Amino acid sequence: MHSSLFWFLLASTISGLSFAQDFSTHEINLDDAGNFTLKWAVEGDSIDIEVQVKVTGWIALGISPDGGLARADLLFAYFDITTGRINATDRMAQLSADGSQVQVMMDTVQNWEYLTGTKSDKGLTVRVRRKLETCDSMDQPITADTTRIVYSMGQELPSNILRPSIPAGIFTGKKLLLLDESLAVRRMGEPIRPATTLEWNILMDGIRIPENTDEFTQCSLQKIPTFSKRLHLIKVEPRVEQGNNEIVSSMMVYICQDFVTVSTTPKNFDCGSATSSAPVLGNCTVMLAAWANGGTTLRYPDDVGYPIGPELSDRYVLLRVRYTLDNFSTSNQRRVDSSGLKMHLSDKLRKFEAGVLPVGLADDVIVPSYFNTLRTFGLCSDPCTKEALLDDGVSVFGGLLHTGTSGKSARLRQIRDGIELPSLLKDDHLAADYQENRGIYPRRRILKGDQLLLDCSYAANVPETDALNSSSSRVETCFATVLYYPRMNMTSCQSSYLMESLGEQLGLEAQENLQPQLIVLPKSIINSTNIDLLNITTEGNITVIHPIVLQPASSLNITHVAKRDVLSVDWANRLRSFNWTPEATRITQAFYSNGTVGSKCTFENGQSETSVISRPHFIPTKPPNSTCPEPTTLLPGWVPVQTVLSLNAPQANTPRSTRSSAATMNGTSVILTLLSFGAYFVTVVWTGG
Repeated sequence: MHSSLFWFLLASTISGLSFAQDFSTHEINLDDAGNFTLKWAVEGDSIDIEVQVKVTGWIALGISPDGGLARADLLFAYFDITTGRINATDRMAQLSADGSQVQVMMDTVQNWEYLTGTKSDKGLTVRVRRKLETCDSMDQPITADTTRIVYSMGQELPSNILRPSIPAGIFTGKKLLLLDESLAVRRMGEPIRPATTLEWNILMDGIRIPENTDEFTQCSLQKIPTFSKRLHLIKVEPRVEQGNNEIVSSMMVYICQDFVTVSTTPKNFDCGSATSSAPVLGNCTVMLAAWANGGTTLRYPDDVGYPIGPELSDRYVLLRVRYTLDNFSTSNQRRVDSSGLKMHLSDKLRKFEAGVLPVGLADDVIVPSYFNTLRTFGLCSDPCTKEALLDDGVSVFGGLLHTGTSGKSARLRQIRDGIELPSLLKDDHLAADYQENRGIYPRRRILKGDQLLLDCSYAANVPETDALNSSSSRVETCFATVLYYPRMNMTSCQSSYLMESLGEQLGLEAQENLQPQLIVLPKSIINSTNIDLLNITTEGNITVIHPIVLQPASSLNITHVAKRDVLSVDWANRLRSFNWTPEATRITQAFYSNGTVGSKCTFENGQSETSVISRPHFIPTKPPNSTCPEPTTLLPGWVPVQTVLSLNAPQANTPRSTRSSAATMNGTSVILTLLSFGAYFVTVVWTGG
């Protein structure tokens, strides 16, 4: 026969199988009530996912490109009462014109491989597998970036199960790090950790949230308990005031120098103003813990703990909480807050003693309220790592990426001898309301002379005309923490933009104001001298204090406090009220992308080193090669021959029940058309031999 007409009917009905032992390495309840549990494990280039729900009807679990329902890549599973089996299919969400309904469309290529499923009185359990990258335009790739999950479930089956229409309002969203060995998501099968010996709460005490402000930062000095022996911090748990989840943006705890007390500094104070709080913040630089919006509990690895010993007894920590009040509403959020962090300490000491190193930008940046794209960077320079690191460096096991509300991506680059190594931390789909501590596996080494460059990008998603004509400003940040061991004496390695340079480019005239500033100096600097006369200069936003009169003063015991009129230029406040023009916005975008910064490393003894440096030049690391074939350009209505073969030939990631054997074709195969009928699709192939 010189020609044959083949019709291949691919259906998606799948049989239920019995369960094997628990396979998963991660587990999380997507809802607070525990009605929708997600388990998963990654092996090679595939991910196995198990869904447990407390309904006996249907399940929808999807990966969204942007957090919405449109074009979400869905797994749709249900119990078929006529066959007594569970069916699981690869679908795509399509929103109705008014956005009220979700049409669950069948994907033309079934990339979810059904493994097993059961139904009981308690609900449904379904386990599936798929490739991380399917090379299917209707699927969303699963990467190490923040993944937007959408999910729903129901007790009753939709009337049209082949193309169900589900109310959009019953879907819920969740953000996860599926490929990250997160320090927050529970990894199953781990050794039992030592029990907590002591719980230490570091919380705000009902502070008042001011009105008529977009953002507010509050600090609280709190005394460290008395410790009789050395302990290890093994877990940090956020305690966010009920009702204030959306406005608590970040919480950070720093250990202060031994001369900082409530007798020299108010216990609670507004620390959002650089000029009023810089002296206090400059003496509380040893970071104990950091948390950002959406984060959960940080658990240290089993062989690592943060040391807390008797030497810290009766000293103070500084709790710094930032509130973002853009969406503040008195109807659903409180005007007071008692949020903070709970420290879990253990007397079972671990092998390695950790430190937390802040990197990135030390100060906020002021940007227009509306813009299309903007980039900033913060630098930990090579002079700092040469000075602070041990000869064999430090091991990095995790960290946190943090931006403000318009942050879209962040990448902590490691540069050695002018060559970029693979990123320490990276997220190209960062979410402002989900910034979680991330694990780094395998652990990485930072060596003397390495540079740590934190790149952050932002997008306001507004029309070009609005983006270039903005009369208001917003605050953004670009910050990261590095969790490492063994602990070193460098407490931070960050940079600040030299804002007077931007002011000059924008045509702003310097307005020098005499502002009172509280200066607290340690005994090591005072060294029994009289400091009534100081030479105080301002270099950009860096205040330099030089004692110039050395005169015995035996009355000076531990600290000396002096109130001086400090000559300063408050560029941040100037830019907050700046009337942005299209040209000013472009100048600001260019300045933040490539401007000069002051890179500063601070040490445990309070000393610091600062150098003025530009963005470093380096040979970038090569991105991984794509496993997907190049797209083929075809005439409208045509599809490539290999697509037909992939649909009909048995594939490793295709459910066994949907596989059909492709006939042996001799000669040339020509596709005539591809027809789709609901849950079925038919390929018509003409072969000549």
